[in-house]
Amino acid sequence: MKRTIISALLIIAAAVAAFAQESKSIPNPPMTKTVVETLRGAGNFNTFLSLLETAGLKNLGLAPAGFIGGIGPNRAATVGFSTEGYRTTFAPNDAAFAKLPKGALAAMRKDPKRLRSFLLGHMLLGKVMVKDMFEAGANSSKIFKSANGSELSLIWTAGINGMSSLQINGKARVGKFQDVMASDYLIVIHEIDAVLMGDGSV
Repeated sequence: MKRTIISALLIIAAAVAAFAQESKSIPNPPMTKTVVETLRGAGNFNTFLSLLETAGLKNLGLAPAGFIGGIGPNRAATVGFSTEGYRTTFAPNDAAFAKLPKGALAAMRKDPKRLRSFLLGHMLLGKVMVKDMFEAGANSSKIFKSANGSELSLIWTAGINGMSSLQINGKARVGKFQDVMASDYLIVIHEIDAVLMGDGSV
């Protein structure tokens, strides 16, 4: 029995180590690019970028490095949250948006309030790296509150043979494009393969 438990713990430890190693091996772009340049350079976040631009959230509400005077209370109110500190964004790739029902994106673009809430539902206030999203173990979860107030459940599943995964609300998987930093803003980017709706659901 003791030997079985030890074997199971070794498998879990190996899965955690494999996931951590996978994260470190990702060729993140150098921190010389803006958040827009970083996402555009990746080549598969075109829809997300266009929605950020439509909503006036290209920089996720942050002032560029070295900016003097801040954005001001009116601008802060427009984007929906404070302009101070880090932002973490879960960026749906183009394949994620392709899964939406026909007409869903067009309808969202016509409703600025809904679009803004939808985008803020993909952002966290603060710097959240992959290592901050889970506790090492067979299965664990952490709850984070998005910038629109909805709850996101980050679920870690420790699998065997490198099949471990991080998912949001059990459906949107965190991809290999993760812990990516932009140069001019305090932004951390994590790719996801499904879209989070405005209420935090998938």
